[in-house]
Amino acid sequence: MSAARAAADARSTRRLRKRLMLGGWAMAASLIVGQLLILRHLNGLSQASAGTSAEIVVPSDAWRLSGTFLPLLLIGAVLILQICWLRGSWAALSVLGIFLLFPISLLCMYVAGVGGPTALGAARLSDGQRFILAIEPVMTDSVYTLYEEADWLGLTWRQVSWLDYSEDGRFTGGEHLAVSPDEHWLLVARAGIWTDCFRLEGGRPVRIADQPAPLWTQADYEAEMRLRSARIATLTGMRP
Repeated sequence: MSAARAAADARSTRRLRKRLMLGGWAMAASLIVGQLLILRHLNGLSQASAGTSAEIVVPSDAWRLSGTFLPLLLIGAVLILQICWLRGSWAALSVLGIFLLFPISLLCMYVAGVGGPTALGAARLSDGQRFILAIEPVMTDSVYTLYEEADWLGLTWRQVSWLDYSEDGRFTGGEHLAVSPDEHWLLVARAGIWTDCFRLEGGRPVRIADQPAPLWTQADYEAEMRLRSARIATLTGMRP
């Protein structure tokens, strides 16, 4: 009787292990496929919005990294379980999979990191609305964009406005957002000066049209940028 019970327990254990392994693979596959479908949808919306006033929504850097890391973590966990629970060629293949997973994971995380905008700073209003200053994945220069969170988890960002960018790498470093105490102004600072100014109207940022950016090809470009910062400071009463 005890031998029969032991055999039944062994079969139950094997079934449980099989379910855990298959469940892990199914969860990893679901995360990958589900996120690809969502990203494809967002990409389609962005392409349809190009050159129009429609909203452009992109995945946040946190989502890109965590969404890549979690399936890889699940795959690694399942491979380790297979090494522990399986025998023969299945165990050997799982060991090979672990060795291959490490460089693949590094490559995937790198692609996720550089595959979209990266947050440089953020500012939150009293009502919880959060704006993000991000740098775009452009290799030739530092291109900045202002976003806002498009969902309550902050997994997606909605584009608010393109910002003036740094030609030839000038006025970079120390990038951050600032909100005035009365929440009437949203300002962008880089390299110790104000570079962009928005008036907050009902929580919506409206670019100040009377603060045009000087042309970077002008000989007095840097001096004009500092004068522009001074005009923004006078207008808002804030110092960078």
